[in-house]
Amino acid sequence: MRVKIKTKYIDEECEIRKTPYSSGRVALHLVTSAGEHVAVATVHLPDLPLEDGYTFIKDYSENEGLLKALQDAGVIGPVVDIVHLGYVDAYKVKVLI
Repeated sequence: MRVKIKTKYIDEECEIRKTPYSSGRVALHLVTSAGEHVAVATVHLPDLPLEDGYTFIKDYSENEGLLKALQDAGVIGPVVDIVHLGYVDAYKVKVLI
């Protein structure tokens, strides 16, 4: 799936690549048409329970604003839970692609 992603740090037409982490959970990678890595939208939290088809989105640091951009593009659904990771949060969402 190709989408336009615009955040504080990203302004690219990206391919969203859905791949598995070693645990089998969903990872979302953003890649340019030239194959250049833009970002990993997800964070792997293997010790937390997670239903099939869901993932945790990283929306801090270089990924600031990525949660909304992916929701607006129809890649992920609304936030169903928030996980506090010290000074930052990860957002549990359903993957729609």
